[in-house]
Amino acid sequence: MAISFSKQPSGGTVYRGASKTMSCSATSSDGSALYYSWFRNGSSFGSGSSVRANTSVVGTASYYCKVVETSGGASRESNTAYLTVLATPVPVLDNPSGVTDKNCYLGDTFSFNASATVEKGTLSYQWQRSLTTSSWDSVATTATYTPPTNTISTYYYRCVVTNTLNGYTATTITNVGQVTVSDIPS
Repeated sequence: MAISFSKQPSGGTVYRGASKTMSCSATSSDGSALYYSWFRNGSSFGSGSSVRANTSVVGTASYYCKVVETSGGASRESNTAYLTVLATPVPVLDNPSGVTDKNCYLGDTFSFNASATVEKGTLSYQWQRSLTTSSWDSVATTATYTPPTNTISTYYYRCVVTNTLNGYTATTITNVGQVTVSDIPS
C-alpha cells in the first residue's frame, strides 16, 4: 500500500497571534481510510487533516504531518514546514525629541508631538502627567498634546505609544519633558 500527498503543509512568516492553519491531504493507493497526526518541533501537536498553528510564541517552529492507514498498513510523513512567528512591531517615534523641557509663562501655547509609525498594527497614544515622575496621571489620547499653562506650576509629561496587533502589544515611551509655567514678568 502507498500513501501519496496531494497537499503538503506550508510555512511562512506571521506576526504573533495571527491565525495560521497547517493543512495536509493524502490518499491511499488501496482506498484505506487515513489518520493524520501533527508534530510541532518533533512533539505531538494534534490530529486531523488541518490544525491551527501555535502563533503565541515568538520564534521558528517546524511542523509536519504523519499519515497512517487505519487498516494498519503504510505510514508516511509530509514535508516539514517552518513557521516563523514575529513579535508585535514596536512603534518608532517620528521625532524622538518631540518631548523636551519647556519654560513658559502663563497663557503661552505650545504642543508636544509623539507621532509614531509602525510596519503593522494599530497605534494608540496615552499622554501622562506627573508632579514627581513617580506616579503618572493620564491626560490625553492623541499623538499631539498641548499642556495647560493657566496655572503657575511645574509638571512632567510623557507619552506611552502602544501598537496593538492580533491581541498583543508593544510599547514605546517618549522621553520626559519638564514644563515650568511662570508668572508673566512685570
